[in-house]
Amino acid sequence: MSKIERMHEKYGHLKYSFDSLCHEFPKYGYRRIRMMLRRREGICMSKKTVQWIMRAFNLSLPVKKKRVSRPHLEKVEVVRSYYLWQTDMTKVWVNGTGWMHLFAVIDCFTREITGWCFSLFASAKEALKSLEMAVENHFPDGIPEELRITLNSDNGCQFGARAYLEAVRAFGFKFTRTAYDTSEENAYIESFFGKLKEEEVWLKEYESIR
Repeated sequence: MSKIERMHEKYGHLKYSFDSLCHEFPKYGYRRIRMMLRRREGICMSKKTVQWIMRAFNLSLPVKKKRVSRPHLEKVEVVRSYYLWQTDMTKVWVNGTGWMHLFAVIDCFTREITGWCFSLFASAKEALKSLEMAVENHFPDGIPEELRITLNSDNGCQFGARAYLEAVRAFGFKFTRTAYDTSEENAYIESFFGKLKEEEVWLKEYESIR
């Protein structure tokens, strides 16, 4: 008898519970179905058991296709200010409000945050506000062509939006994006956010956005 057949024999009486939850939450995988079983039915099972039962009952989500690979960025030596900027987003919890989103742009030579936006929303509009602040603060008359600043981001959807890309081209940036799952290629802004969390955010409980 195969493992799937044993699952049918042992847990067949739970098929209705699994069917109902998977129908109600068609995008839930085995981890969240396990959580809902515990909340709704009072049934406690290991993640592996829930995973195997869902396979046996043909309720597993289809396996996502592998993402298209993106080549790794070449390491560059940051030799001056206005040579390489990096941008990213992080979240900060505010009591009574929820998650706020902090977008920031950093100059990798001076480590200065050149622009930022703190918002309840996390769209391309907010990402663009942080970039516009950076440009307005440092180049109110426009970025000189000879500087040719490289702007690097990770693979967040905000940085791939049409409006954001059009603005990047209009400003004259050379735009690069990291390979998938390679935070080290955006290390300057990642390091800033890490220190911000360690030295400020995780030590406080914010009662208001102000």
